[in-house]
Amino acid sequence: MGWWPSWGRGPAGALAVVGLVWGASVVALALLSLTTLTSEAALLDFWSSGFVPAPLPLVEFARWWWFKLNDLTTFTLQLSAVALVAAAAGIVSLARRDRGLVAVLLLPIGLTFLAAALRLYPFADRLLLFTTPLVALLVAEGTADLYRRLRPLGRLPAYALVVVLLASPLLQAADLLRAPQYKEELRPALARVADAWQEGDRLVVYYGSSLPFKYYRTRHAFADEDIIILERSREDWMPYFQAMDELVAEGGRVWLLFSHVYHEGGASEEALLINFLYEQGFGAAEIIQEPGASAYLFVLP
Repeated sequence: MGWWPSWGRGPAGALAVVGLVWGASVVALALLSLTTLTSEAALLDFWSSGFVPAPLPLVEFARWWWFKLNDLTTFTLQLSAVALVAAAAGIVSLARRDRGLVAVLLLPIGLTFLAAALRLYPFADRLLLFTTPLVALLVAEGTADLYRRLRPLGRLPAYALVVVLLASPLLQAADLLRAPQYKEELRPALARVADAWQEGDRLVVYYGSSLPFKYYRTRHAFADEDIIILERSREDWMPYFQAMDELVAEGGRVWLLFSHVYHEGGASEEALLINFLYEQGFGAAEIIQEPGASAYLFVLP
């Protein structure tokens, strides 16, 4: 390996080379992600809650920060807010033994918060999944420390702590086994609608589909005047029915696009809206089905 530099032949040099390659990869991926995020208005709007709102009174800022801290445990690990207490205990416990390790675990979270303050990276939901191993280590350390402290008080308090921490993810896992969540392929469904589009068509977009629709619509020539975004009205279905009545009154070819549909009590809002038109005597002229997404064409008189 004469071509390999002499400084990279030892263990330290090899580690440095790996670090350089890893660092270059991280920078390239970060730049690519940030370019996509900051150049797409729909994405910025979707993730706006993940940016630090400013200016904010101290109380409101503390409230926002509390909810975002909850994302670190409730979204990434599916744990309850009690896990934040365990994570805090873990920070204190680890700091007694190795403050450098605590700094290593907390630094990525702190830098992410700084990026959110600069509106470069949202501090929210699935964009925090990379922190899962860090938070899991802190929660595990804190749980072990709290268990040791509660154990002298008896088995019940110590066991109760473990049950409270594990109850939420176990219940959610059982719920997902009962009703698995599948991916939502809105993009191919929208592409098929665009292929079948005729002049004068209108497209009603279910509110759960509105944000991915705004992202993908730029790939197709949909005019703003042909798009109707259905407003959310889960607590009162009458606005849904009124919107459908208005479509019937205007007539013509109307597409209804669905994804991320809300379900309650075994019924879905998609079925509610489609069945409303069926009960009016209008059948779907075309039905497009993709995993987690669908579109219906109605030809109204």
